[in-house]
Amino acid sequence: MKILFVASESVPFVDAIKEIGHDIRILEPRCEAITPFIKENDWLPNIVHCYGPQSPPIVQFIRQQRELDPSFKHTAVVFTIDDAYAQLDSVKFAVESADVTSAVIDGIDYDIWNPAKDTNIARRYNKNTLSLKAINKKALQERAGSAVDESVPLVAVRSCSDELVEEMKALGCQVIMLAKINPNLAFAGADIFLIPANDKLAYMDQLIAYKYGTLPVEFGQDVIVALKKAIKEFQNKPIWQRRQQEMMMYDYSWADSAKKYISLYMKAFDKVLT
Repeated sequence: MKILFVASESVPFVDAIKEIGHDIRILEPRCEAITPFIKENDWLPNIVHCYGPQSPPIVQFIRQQRELDPSFKHTAVVFTIDDAYAQLDSVKFAVESADVTSAVIDGIDYDIWNPAKDTNIARRYNKNTLSLKAINKKALQERAGSAVDESVPLVAVRSCSDELVEEMKALGCQVIMLAKINPNLAFAGADIFLIPANDKLAYMDQLIAYKYGTLPVEFGQDVIVALKKAIKEFQNKPIWQRRQQEMMMYDYSWADSAKKYISLYMKAFDKVLT
């Protein structure tokens, strides 16, 4: 696979990435470079996949080329965007103009994030040997300096306020901050994984937590209500174990995601052929 990066003398790549959150137009010179690159290299793609809020100019340029240059007549455009960005004025044109628009389809690498293969946890396990997860909980509690107690709900979180930590402890939970712990062991040892809503990294954490049989709970205004519900489930061991096994059977592998992307590409390509 050949990967090419488009350079800009006026805006260094790192500076452009830092500024995306403030003004995605900073990447327009790179977007504009795509069309001449295609022409100069005598390379005509069947599919142009534009990803994220920085890529709408490419959608516009390809659509313009389809009007001006017959060789682009059968070049399809797929645009994928996170829901959090879909309503931005700067991306509405792309949403409406791409041949196919879809939410981003994420996946995780189960060769890395898989408790049955993970060499960075205390004891490997799968949905059929779920009782071995308790060994990881014990190791996590010891690593964090917490009391070793399998009956106490153990909550892992990347970061949160001291106030929220105290509220969780008042519910009888132990709280582990990921910044201080091996994340693999945290996923394997925790009972509950607390994740912020509308956060891209948090969504990936959610998919990983599923595979490790760790219940993801979003925190926002109703986090304590959600935690109380999760703790109630945790205390009913047959229900909790069934829930864990169900989560571990979810398939968010890249192989499955790739099939969905191929389906999007075929749908887009069919549109430009008709």
